Amino acid sequence: MIDVDPTPTYACGNTPQAGDLIEFGTRHRRMIVLEVCDEGPRFSINCAGREYHGGAFGLMVLIARHGVPVKS
Repeated sequence: MIDVDPTPTYACGNTPQAGDLIEFGTRHRRMIVLEVCDEGPRFSINCAGREYHGGAFGLMVLIARHGVPVKS
């Protein structure tokens, strides 16, 4: 039997939380995570009015967690 982790992580390994400041992919676009949706069949986050899920998390870099900068 294969164990599946239902909660995806950012590129750094942290799990998404509301209030995170993230940078998405190579576009260097910074966004704040407005909402984490983990109650349905698919884990997703809402940033800047868009919903992200699946492989998108691996392209996101966590810049600050709740206003506190994350050290690289």
